[in-house]
Amino acid sequence: MNSFQRRLLSISLISSLALPLTAMAGMPANAPQEMGPGPHQAMMATLDLTAAQRNAMQETRQRFRKEHQALREQEREAIDDILNEEQRASLMQAREQHQGAGRHDQRQMRQQARLDALLDSWSLSDEDRATLKDARQTLMDKMRGLHDEAFDNREDKRAAVENLRQDYQAALADVLNEAQRHALVVLMMPQHAPGHHAEGRSKREGS
Repeated sequence: MNSFQRRLLSISLISSLALPLTAMAGMPANAPQEMGPGPHQAMMATLDLTAAQRNAMQETRQRFRKEHQALREQEREAIDDILNEEQRASLMQAREQHQGAGRHDQRQMRQQARLDALLDSWSLSDEDRATLKDARQTLMDKMRGLHDEAFDNREDKRAAVENLRQDYQAALADVLNEAQRHALVVLMMPQHAPGHHAEGRSKREGS
């Protein structure tokens, strides 16, 4: 085992022991306890650490975090030295896809949370919620069908999309008033990254 491997092993072992303690040590005294005290909290209470000890453990945690990040970077560089150019490109693409999937899942979770809050504010019945859910699912299924369908021109495809939109609005009208329908449509619009619209405007203005 070379010195790099020994260092990696030692840091991994120390981190596995230190992080659970330092995570609790770094918590403020008035931190919320909705989930109840866990085993690490109980252990920390029995240790009765001083403020100086808590600060020292927090510094230890931060130091190990920096060393861990440095080791990850060294690992990437070592892997890049092993792979050829094509393999490195494939690995980079796989990493980007993985990160993109994670961001997509996070956006979906945030959107679902906003949707639940909006529907709760309207005090809808379970039946009304089911109607909205079915209408949304029907729209998504038909949109996927249009994506796979071949059209003679763009106008025909736009007309088909518009028909689906009108059908969706009609289904919403059975449950929601006009203001509610507008709020729901705005909430369900795709969320773009900051600067997306500005970039689009710049391209159009420069063309």
